Amino acid sequence: MDRRTAAKNRSLALTTPTDLGSNATKDIAAALTAFLADIFVAAASC
Repeated sequence: MDRRTAAKNRSLALTTPTDLGSNATKDIAAALTAFLADIFVAAASC
């Protein structure tokens, strides 16, 4: 891969096809963030 192709690939947005609305994806991301934070705290306290 040459430098131009690598630079172009880095600037492309990552898109995943979904039929969920933008609010649903934000809600899922927020829930997962909270869940992972809880898991981290639980693992750190052991």
